Amino acid sequence: MAKRDENNNIDINAKRDINNFDLYYFIKNKKYYLPKYSFILKSKKRLMSIGEFLNLLKKNSIKNMSINLLREWDNKELLPAYRVERGMIRTESRYYIMEHLDIVKEIVKLKSYGLEIREIEKIIFENKSFEILFLSKIIKNKELFMKMKDIIKNIKHIEDDLVSSICTEVKKYLILMMMILKKLLMINI
Repeated sequence: MAKRDENNNIDINAKRDINNFDLYYFIKNKKYYLPKYSFILKSKKRLMSIGEFLNLLKKNSIKNMSINLLREWDNKELLPAYRVERGMIRTESRYYIMEHLDIVKEIVKLKSYGLEIREIEKIIFENKSFEILFLSKIIKNKELFMKMKDIIKNIKHIEDDLVSSICTEVKKYLILMMMILKKLLMINI
């Protein structure tokens, strides 16, 4: 997901391209960064393939992760991977460094609180307050709950009215049937 302004318009210049630019992120209001690819090459930091990184996540007891999920998070720029060209068949491969592990841990923690990707993105990359976003989510959920409660109440009233009208009609029908039976019995006597 590219960065968006208040009107939800995408800022086309704000793509999280860690191959060409340092990427700053926040965990518990502390600022960190993923260095651009050229720095990785100079520093001899170990790049891990997507499969190796997935194994590292499993060793760190991070469950329910898959290569497809890592690719999805990369495509949505929630967990940007280094893209390295490799041969003619596969044009780009995704690579990760150890610092990505901290981001994954934070994403998983925030997802466990029920936050959506856009909200997680704001916390990690824009240093928005977790507490405020979480509280606003609770308020929205409460509003939805109250609307659902009103809908259920309305359904109950409709059911009561429907049952009442059916009972009235059945009662009329039974009275009519009793009158007819009475007349039939009188005729036979």
